[in-house]
Parts: sequence; C-alpha cells; structure tokens
Amino acid sequence: MLRRSLLTLARRGHEALAAEGSPAAAWRALQQSRAVHPSAASLLAGKEPPSSSSSSSSSSSSSSSSQAAPEDPAATGPQHIPGATPSVVFDSFARAAAAQQQRGPGEKLKGVTRFLGFSGVLPFWVFSPAVAQHLPLDLLLDPALISNPGLLQVGYGATILSFLGGVHWGLAMTNVGGETAVKMADQRYLWSVVPCLMGWPTVAMPLAHAAGIQAMLLGLVYLVDRGWAKKGLLPPWYIKMRLPLTTLAAAGLLLTATS
Repeated sequence: MLRRSLLTLARRGHEALAAEGSPAAAWRALQQSRAVHPSAASLLAGKEPPSSSSSSSSSSSSSSSSQAAPEDPAATGPQHIPGATPSVVFDSFARAAAAQQQRGPGEKLKGVTRFLGFSGVLPFWVFSPAVAQHLPLDLLLDPALISNPGLLQVGYGATILSFLGGVHWGLAMTNVGGETAVKMADQRYLWSVVPCLMGWPTVAMPLAHAAGIQAMLLGLVYLVDRGWAKKGLLPPWYIKMRLPLTTLAAAGLLLTATS
C-alpha cells in the first residue's frame, strides 16, 4: 500500500511538472491536489466516512467517473486519489474540523473554564483586609505572611494583569483570527506586555493606591479586550466571561482601597 501511494505521488508530481513547466509551480499544484484518504475527505466534506464496500465500489466506478467533467476542488473539498493510505492523524484532524464547523467557533463556555475563572476571583476578596480579618487564614498560612493580607491581594492582582496580557501573546503566536490576526500580530505582541508593565509598579505603592490603580487597570484591559473581540481576535465566550470576572475582581480591590 505504501509503495502504491509513493508511486501515485511520484506520478502526480511528474504530471504537474510537465503541465506547469517549473518545479515551484509543480510543487504548488501538487500541494493543491494532495492525496487524501476517503474517510478523511468525507469528514471534511461533512459526510459519513465510506465503508470498505463503498470504497471498493467507488474505485470500480472511477473509470466511468473520470469521463465526467472535472469539478472545482475548492467546491468539492479534498479529493481521494486511488492508492492514498489511511492516516490516523489526518482523520482525527478532519473529525475535529467537522465537529468545530457544526458547533461554530468557540461559542460555548466549558464548565472547567467557568470554574477556573470564578475561582480565580476569590483571592481578590479573601485577601482584602476588610474580609480577611473575619476569616481563619492563620490556620492555613503563616501568621507573619498574612499580617498584611492586602499585600497578597495586590501581588495577585499584578499576576492576573500579566496573565491577561499573556493571552494575547499566546494567540498572536498561533495566528488565531486568520488574516486579521496576521496583519495585527505586531500590535498584539506589543499590547501583550502592557498590562504587566502597568501592574508591576503597583506592588511598590501604598496599599490603598495600589488597589485602586489595579481596579482601574482591570477595567481598562477589559475595554481594550472588547475591541480585540470585535475584530474576531478573542473567543466570544472569553470576553463574555470577562465582564463578571472583571467586575468582581475590581470590586474586591476597591474594597481594599476604600477601607
């Protein structure tokens, strides 16, 4: 089977070279007509994978179908070439792509994401001095460490600001967002470090000032991220979840700033 696939690939490369006239053009043509196993091709086309019987019947009727007018590959999807071998990796990607196409791009908020997001808000309240004094934190942490819990709160706030910027660095590396993401990659890399640079100096400020500034920075970062989301550069579920999380986190910081 492998030998037949290699012979098929070599034959198509020779045909492409003869038709295109140059190696570069032949390689592009070969890439556009790469061999795809029928199970993967049917998945990408939104159909059920063919059984072995249907595969054999399709191969027996290939001679008659070759007489028909050629269809546009862009409209029909990946084409099966006789001799293409099954690819577990390609089939898995095809299944994932077909499932993603059916449910839409990142519209559903998963339970684990919601749990982690709202759990991440707790330190903004637990370490606010107005709340911490009523909690038995000395049972879990060193009493010397929690003598001023507000410092733990603003230290955590600076970490979260860095995390919110890091989201953009990671997405910029993967070009999530298509052509728009590629065009705005440099701007995204620059923005990804701004929340960290704004939040880090606050840990050296007086507690009330640090907490108030961080609350404003969280609101600012949210507004900027809404602009990125409108360009399709952030998942819809992410920006929807950010509103309640930002509100809760900023409220905990403002409680520290005003107490």
